[in-house]
Amino acid sequence: IEVALPGGGAKALLGGSVSFGDLLVADSAGKLVASTTPGDRYIAMAMQDGVLDDVISVHVVAGLI
Repeated sequence: IEVALPGGGAKALLGGSVSFGDLLVADSAGKLVASTTPGDRYIAMAMQDGVLDDVISVHVVAGLI
């Protein structure tokens, strides 16, 4: 198991297309997807572009959109 702490880097499996800088939330399958929905709690920021089932670098952060 890999543990990612806030402020650190990690790898993430994507549930859809994302762009560098997108705020990411977990979908129902546990994959990360971009969100701009008010009230969503984001857990990471994309550090590169990617599409469904890509594994990309993310910056682990937490906040409320």
